[in-house]
Amino acid sequence: MPLHPIARSLALAFLATVLVAGLAQAQTTAGTPPAGGTTPPAGSNMDLPLETPKGNVDPEGDKKPPEDDNKDQPEFFGEEVPSESDSIVFVIDRSGSMGWDSKTFTGLDGSPKRGDRMTRAKTELMRSIGQLTENFKFNIVAYDCSIIAWKSNGTEKATDANKAAAFAWIQRLDPDGGTMTGPGTARGLELDRDNKLVVLLTDGDPNCGANGHSGHKGVIKSANTQGAKVNVFGVGVDSGGFRGFLQAVAAENGGKYVDVP
Repeated sequence: MPLHPIARSLALAFLATVLVAGLAQAQTTAGTPPAGGTTPPAGSNMDLPLETPKGNVDPEGDKKPPEDDNKDQPEFFGEEVPSESDSIVFVIDRSGSMGWDSKTFTGLDGSPKRGDRMTRAKTELMRSIGQLTENFKFNIVAYDCSIIAWKSNGTEKATDANKAAAFAWIQRLDPDGGTMTGPGTARGLELDRDNKLVVLLTDGDPNCGANGHSGHKGVIKSANTQGAKVNVFGVGVDSGGFRGFLQAVAAENGGKYVDVP
């Protein structure tokens, strides 16, 4: 039986309402991003990060190498002796026993040479100073039972002219007399209170200037008011007691001990 015209109009209106509501719901669902996400713009690549990467990264994505904190640090007898103050004071034993024990060593020109402890020490001292860059400053103390310094106060820049003058002074050092390690090292510490690195080279037990090992250690420790590192190089050390003294000087002043031939 055909529907009454009014009933048919009502049915058609209801059906249209249902279709429109369903279409709107479908469009809303399709355009809603996942929770916490962001709708990308048309044509974007979903695999790209949404934020710029942070950190020490170069444009090609590789990490930059760390800065070399020990660049151009001084060496002595092939051992690196880092300086936090860009300065160094060398303290060299020139006692009579430094004239002993002739051995083969490598000269400044790279050829084999032969010489006593003093000759080898002077060569390594000049090699070390020669490698210093101009931003470094340096001075030298030499001792037996007396003390002499290349410069009477402070430290000098490692220019070519200053290096040449230091080399001439070093060449005049000759072994003689006793061993005043404590006061000699103390003099090196006192030359420049801004300096934080002393390199001590010695070949024998101290026998003048202070009383025994403890006296010499005390003189050095008392003089080290700036907290400098004292790195100690022992030449031809064959006594456990003497090596222990040198190791203690280094340890009590923040440095290291090295045996050298």
